[in-house]
Amino acid sequence: MKYVYILGLCLLGIMGFAQDTIPRYRDIYIRSGMLTDTTICTQDGRPDIILFQPPTYAFQTSLLITDTNDVIQAVKVSNTYNFEGTGPGINRVYGIIYIGLLNVKPGIPLDSIEVNSYLIGITKNYVTVNKVVAVGGTVADNYGETDVTICLGDDYPDQVIVSNQGDKQYQYAYLVTDEAGKILMTSQSDTIAFENAMPGTCLIHGISYTGAFSVDTGTYLADLSFGDRCFDLSSNYITVNRVNYSDLSLPVIQSDTSSYLVCSGDLEADSVHVSALNGGFPKIMFVVTDTNGVLQDFNAEGMFDFEGGVPGVALISAVGYFGIWTGEIGQSQTSGNWASACFGVSDSPIIIYKENVAPSSVTSSLGDNLSFCAGDGAPDWIELANSSGISGNYAYLVTDTSGVIHQIISQDSFDLENSIGGTSSRIYGLSYSGNLLIAVDTTVIGDVLTDGCAILSDNHLSVSQIVVDGGSIQGDGDRICLTPDNKQQTWNVQTSSQSQTDYWYVLTDTANVIVMANTNGNFTFSVDLAGIYQVFGVATASSLTFMPGDTFDHLAIPGCSSVSSNALTLTISAYDAGSITNIGGDGIVLCTGDDLPDTVSVQVSGQLGGGKYAFIVTATNKVIQAITDDLLIDWDQIPGGTSQIWGIHYDGEIPFSTGDTLTQGACYALTPSPVNIQKVQVVSLNITSDGGDSLYFCANAINLDSIHFSTSALTSLKKAWFLVDSAQVIIQMTDQDRFDFDTSGNVSLAVYGATYTGNLVIMVGDTLTTNPVSDACYALSANVIPIFAGDPGLVDGGTVSSDLGDTIYVCVSDGVEDFVTLTHTSSAESQYSYVITDENGKILVITEDNLINFEGAGAGSGFIYGLSHANPLPGLLGKNILEPLAIGCYDLSQNKLILKRSSVEPFDISSVLGDTLKPCISPDSKDTLDIQFSSSGADKALILASLDGIVLDYVLGDRLALADLSSSSGMIWGLSYGGNLNIHIGDTLSKTSLSDLCYARSENFLVLNGTYVSGDSIFVPSHRDTTDYCVGNGIVDSLLLNTNSNGDHYVYLLLRNNGRIEHVIKNRYLNLDPLESGTLTVVGLSYAGDLLVDDGDVLSDSLELATGCYSISLNVLTLQLNELIPGTLTSTRDKQSFAVCIGDGVPDLVTFSIENGENEKEAFLITDAQDEVIFVSTESVIDLDVLPLGFYMVYGISYNGELYNLVGEQAFRVPLSDGCYTYTANGIEIIADMPEGGMIRALGGDTVYTFCVSDGIPDRLFLSNESNSLAPYQFVVTDTDNVILELPNIPGVDFEGSGAGTVRIWGVSYTGDLLIRSGDTITSTLISTDCYSISANYLTVVKQDGGPACGEPFKPTESLQIQLAPNPVVNRIRLSISSLSGNNLTGKVGTLIVYNTMQTEVFRKHLVFSNENFYTDVDVSNLKSGLYILQFNIGTYSKSAKFIKQ
Repeated sequence: MKYVYILGLCLLGIMGFAQDTIPRYRDIYIRSGMLTDTTICTQDGRPDIILFQPPTYAFQTSLLITDTNDVIQAVKVSNTYNFEGTGPGINRVYGIIYIGLLNVKPGIPLDSIEVNSYLIGITKNYVTVNKVVAVGGTVADNYGETDVTICLGDDYPDQVIVSNQGDKQYQYAYLVTDEAGKILMTSQSDTIAFENAMPGTCLIHGISYTGAFSVDTGTYLADLSFGDRCFDLSSNYITVNRVNYSDLSLPVIQSDTSSYLVCSGDLEADSVHVSALNGGFPKIMFVVTDTNGVLQDFNAEGMFDFEGGVPGVALISAVGYFGIWTGEIGQSQTSGNWASACFGVSDSPIIIYKENVAPSSVTSSLGDNLSFCAGDGAPDWIELANSSGISGNYAYLVTDTSGVIHQIISQDSFDLENSIGGTSSRIYGLSYSGNLLIAVDTTVIGDVLTDGCAILSDNHLSVSQIVVDGGSIQGDGDRICLTPDNKQQTWNVQTSSQSQTDYWYVLTDTANVIVMANTNGNFTFSVDLAGIYQVFGVATASSLTFMPGDTFDHLAIPGCSSVSSNALTLTISAYDAGSITNIGGDGIVLCTGDDLPDTVSVQVSGQLGGGKYAFIVTATNKVIQAITDDLLIDWDQIPGGTSQIWGIHYDGEIPFSTGDTLTQGACYALTPSPVNIQKVQVVSLNITSDGGDSLYFCANAINLDSIHFSTSALTSLKKAWFLVDSAQVIIQMTDQDRFDFDTSGNVSLAVYGATYTGNLVIMVGDTLTTNPVSDACYALSANVIPIFAGDPGLVDGGTVSSDLGDTIYVCVSDGVEDFVTLTHTSSAESQYSYVITDENGKILVITEDNLINFEGAGAGSGFIYGLSHANPLPGLLGKNILEPLAIGCYDLSQNKLILKRSSVEPFDISSVLGDTLKPCISPDSKDTLDIQFSSSGADKALILASLDGIVLDYVLGDRLALADLSSSSGMIWGLSYGGNLNIHIGDTLSKTSLSDLCYARSENFLVLNGTYVSGDSIFVPSHRDTTDYCVGNGIVDSLLLNTNSNGDHYVYLLLRNNGRIEHVIKNRYLNLDPLESGTLTVVGLSYAGDLLVDDGDVLSDSLELATGCYSISLNVLTLQLNELIPGTLTSTRDKQSFAVCIGDGVPDLVTFSIENGENEKEAFLITDAQDEVIFVSTESVIDLDVLPLGFYMVYGISYNGELYNLVGEQAFRVPLSDGCYTYTANGIEIIADMPEGGMIRALGGDTVYTFCVSDGIPDRLFLSNESNSLAPYQFVVTDTDNVILELPNIPGVDFEGSGAGTVRIWGVSYTGDLLIRSGDTITSTLISTDCYSISANYLTVVKQDGGPACGEPFKPTESLQIQLAPNPVVNRIRLSISSLSGNNLTGKVGTLIVYNTMQTEVFRKHLVFSNENFYTDVDVSNLKSGLYILQFNIGTYSKSAKFIKQ
């Protein structure tokens, strides 16, 4: 129990005098720092409680708060004062020392305080309190919008121009945050740029502040602090939605067609209606622009009328946009000012072609009715005019009376002579644009006349005409041929004239003398009329006749007449070949091919004179063999068999050539029958043999029976072969193609061939060249084949060598000549050849040239041999070198040269896996990548290189073993090369010669994008393979894993003993503290593809861990997780939150204990509001009186090992001991302060309130206190004798229905347990078990029950509605307020008060309604966790709601 003693004045020894001025004693300071000047931020919703240090006496001391004129603003019976909500300005704080009750009221000057025996004095100095109010106000963009969309990459600045209605007295800036309140960037400029930002959503907050601007990005708004400087965030924010312009689908404009032609000036509406699909934009505006993108018109309906506009091209587009439309007529699209936010224009505009036409009438220089003779060649000029009055296109249309257009006239003056369209015509005027679509003689005047605009004249001119149209004439041909088979022929001529008058056809000779004339165009000719003629056509409206013998002048035909535009020339020709006979008689046989002359003579009779005559020789099928004028031809050149001779009579050139088939035609004549000639043809053939044109036989030569003699000529005659000696005497003769040769002697022989008819008459022993061969026709061969036999030294293979050595390397596709010089040691004079084979002996090339160029020969390996041979070699290509190679005799070289041909032609590489290879690469892999080369002309290699061409790896051949690859990604190149490879890892491909001979890199590369898989080993730095951890204590137990693996994808599996996967660790780090105790193991997993394993799976051989390959680490780590049971913290106060009275010198001993915990050792921590440890005790009894003013938490800890020095450390963030430890599951809140009853207030500020408590209307009085103490506070309702009636549990009392009477409301600030109950007298009863203080005032409530003053009861209606979200809350809670009574609260000021569950006011804030449905964000981040009551008062309205702070 604590007591307060008041000492008598006599004991003080200082009151034995009187004075008029206020005494001054000592000084007053701010306790923290002993300051006399400070600056605070009021109205920021945070308590501004200042603890002052007034003079210490055995008297009572209080605080006097004054303005700068020392007028008292408030009196505080305490050493603390909360300046929050007191508004801006400067206060002075004095200390006042007195005895008894302080009788000083606000509103009086300091020097007006009554000096009496109870006033000891005031401090000599004062503390200056500078109060600053920063008002964040509201923010919006320069168009007043608070929801803005920015399109990234749309070619316009990605920025927001911000305006604010904040306090202009201080500095102002903007904070850009994400949606969680994390600050991304700051700006002290009104223009905030978002260039290079990623898509997403951010918020722009305004901030009014004092002092220097210093905000770190990454800070959360809830954690924002300016130290002792003031700031206030705007009550709203601008939402900025950042989207990729490329991700937005543009609007799609829609219409009946993609373009419109509008005829401006035709006095008819030119309406165009369009619509659109919005695409990715919320709003659509339809715009009309010119071709430069300049805005001419716009509306949201898509309806435009173009009548009367200026001609040209306009474009209609759909503009999708965010924000509001800001476009103005005359703006260009490139200005970017068509919308307050971003916008997008549809891709394909609707094209409007605006063209100008005008109504008109037509007149002529000859009047409106005209008559003339058309087609007579005489000019009929007329001048036309129109009244259109515009400079556009204008034409005159000549039609018939049915409206068919026959002529288009583009000039005002023209000759009617050329306007032929019938006997009656009309002339219209046409004002038009675009291109005329008129098809002359087809289009009707009422059809569509142009592809643009058109309007006909409102009248027409009438034209009467007599048409004489000579037209053009056309005959059946220009020549008539008469023969014995066609002695008379009729010829027809027609005209194209449309004239309805008479039409004559006139035939004249070349002197223009008329031979025939008629009106039907039919003429008949016979042989006697052969010659050249002219034909004319004449249309006449006059009575004309044309008589044979008259002279015809086509340039001077009288009357209304017209001659044809052309004349025809007609040639009449006559032919007769007569008959032909053979002078020597028919049936003559000619022997051809025997080199003897063959002559034939014929006689012609009865042929027609004139023209030309010739003879044609044909086969019996009339295929022409020869054409001659005199039959002096070489009959040896005519094929054998029967030929026929025909006579031909013709003009010009003979219409046949050798090889044609002879037929009777129109303009020549053949003899009726031919002369027949029988020809027997023998041929002097060229002969050859398998051994060539000359044969050389060694003694005892082999394969001679394989020598065949042949001729390439085709003939059906008999053949014979003759072997003769040097005197041409026949040794052997045969009808076969071979002989039985004897090579035992050294002799000279020859072989002849012969063709013949009849029977052979020559015999062996005869001289071939002087005796007839047959009894009919025959011919010896044109050549002979000499034979030389029996020379033993004819051939010698010797040895071969080259200038490049015995092994020859050549690169055959590099464009460089590859000459190799070969030599041999043969001593024979016979032919010597070099034989090139492949590696299997197949013959590829045989050449006698000793300088061989292998460039372009193709790749391969083989050999080069020498071959000495007497006879020409037969076709050996493709045969094997071991087979017989020649006829007669030959000898191979004693050695062979090795030939290596490399080809490095351009090539591609490919894989059956595609162009991008995604293999699983592992040191254990047995797989390979097989790469196909499109050419195979050289050795192969594969190179793995980086993107910049650095060699990472290489392998010979066309196969990559995955186990040997040192890199999992890169470019795979193919290499075709000859010689020796010259490449090293680290080389640059473009700067390295890859072979010492030749090479080519593939034209393409394959992308290796594999996944390297290697389990390897895992470890924790500075840890053993088995490590102990203490878990479950709320302290982070960091497990940071590492591996030696170079695998591309690596995770760690945390396993229980049963193989169950506790956790898949994907980022190397895991906090072990939340895990259950026990023994766990960690294995590493390197994998490819997608991970299939998840928490809860049981690791086994059958469990597929990934979609690709994978590898488990070579080792495992063992984790021993130990856990202490936390237990529950209790105290002798038996509460989770209680207050203690500090600074009174009386110990506040509290015993703490840990129940149900595992406590080998235990201790107790006391932390401040920032969780900083200020006291540690291993004893359970703690004196809390030593605590400074504030809120504190006490936690119990169980531990083993040695406790660390924790004072000054942050609880829950540092280890507590060198062993295992844990906090209790709960903590106990301690409120340390001296109770202060202070002054109590109610809504409205009165001290007496009157309620009618029987009208059914709630009579609620909302209470608050001005206590500066943190101790619990209780409102007490008493009667007028101060007897307690009620202890309200909320800061509001409803007196409705409580009965009439007068009551008082007191406030009590206390520590310990509250002892008072209903029925106690508050002024004479012990209030609590510890310190307490009763309010310095009370409120009086007069309750009336019935009577006129109460009025009639009515059903109450709700006046305010408030909503809190989120709830529970961590940092900021949004308060939404709306009036349900219909009252407009805009511009009014309300008060927000937050109480804790002890009814102590935590903070208050004044709010100004900016609109009827108002919201604001309240920062509660500084509140401790727990339940709170938020009360909002405005005018006579009040509303409360609860929220939980986490």
